[in-house]
Amino acid sequence: MISLIFLPETCRNVIGNGSLGGRTIHRPIIPLLSPQESMVDAGGHRTLGGGLKSIPNPLKCLKILRRRNDSLILASNSVFYIAYSCMQAALAPLLMSRYGLDAFEAGLCFLPYGFATIIFSYAVGKLSNMLSRVCCVTQDALGD
Repeated sequence: MISLIFLPETCRNVIGNGSLGGRTIHRPIIPLLSPQESMVDAGGHRTLGGGLKSIPNPLKCLKILRRRNDSLILASNSVFYIAYSCMQAALAPLLMSRYGLDAFEAGLCFLPYGFATIIFSYAVGKLSNMLSRVCCVTQDALGD
C-alpha cells in the first residue's frame, strides 16, 4: 500500500524512457494530490499526462514464462517466497509460546522486515532509474 502512495512506476514497457513520468494510473498518489505540472513530450508539445487508453490485461505477464531463463529465475524466487511465507506464518505463534510475548509484541517483530522492504524498494527503484539513464546515455554515445 505504501508503494502506491510514494513509489513511481519504473517498468519501461509502461512509461517508455521515463521522460513523461507515466499516465495518471501509473504515478504515485502523493504527487497526484499536488497541482500537476505540465510536461513536454518528444514532439515539444506540453501535456498533463495521458488517460487510460485500454483496460490492462493482467494475463499478458504470463508470456514471460515461455522464456527458459526467466522461468528458472521465477521458479527459484517462488521457492524462496514460499519458504519465507511459511516462516512468517509460524513466527508469531513461536514467539508467543517460546518467549511469552503477547500478540501485540509478537506483531512488532514483523516491523523491521516491513521497514527494510520499504527502504530497499525505494533504493532499488532509484538505482534502477540511475542505471537505465546510464545505459541510455551509453547506447546513445555508441549509436552516434
